[in-house]
Amino acid sequence: MADQVARIRIELRRTKPRIWRRVEVPLSHTLISLHKVIQIAFEWHGGHLFEFEIAGRNFSDPTFNEYTSPDPFGWDPEDAGKIQLREIVDSGISRFDYTYDFGDDWRHLITILRVLDAKPDTSYPAFIAGARCPPFEDIGGVWGFYEFVEAAANPNHAGREQYVEWPGEYVMENFDPEEFDEESIRVGFAALARRIG
Repeated sequence: MADQVARIRIELRRTKPRIWRRVEVPLSHTLISLHKVIQIAFEWHGGHLFEFEIAGRNFSDPTFNEYTSPDPFGWDPEDAGKIQLREIVDSGISRFDYTYDFGDDWRHLITILRVLDAKPDTSYPAFIAGARCPPFEDIGGVWGFYEFVEAAANPNHAGREQYVEWPGEYVMENFDPEEFDEESIRVGFAALARRIG
């Protein structure tokens, strides 16, 4: 059981209005765990490379690197599974960056809002709040997502056909950029809590 948790705001950069989530994660969890939390919170599937940038240091999952070691492009992050949130909090760092999918380039600002005592009747990590629909994976980054939003709102949009075929007509016809699947996120968090405790 967790003793203390960090309340964290995860904000997807370059979105307006902002797409964000607020979560609570035990200080004993590693950056790998935080990566999994972010994936669930934004309804993504974790199939792409990621990186945390913290005080001039880069962290990722070395077992996920699709390139040989050493990386031919010079990417040599530290192991995100070897640093706990507690170390980040204890060093006085309250803001850092997380990038997911180096092609679509989903950049997030991670802000540690406060450290709290864990509640004995709560499973962690815990979803607290959020706003707006997250972008779909592989949609072409922020630009591609907002192109989709425009196409969903306008039946005469020039690019509508490609989006009707890609996520499906049902998604296109029923899309609301203000909505996200909070229940699915809570179920995902509960499953993650059972796996990593």
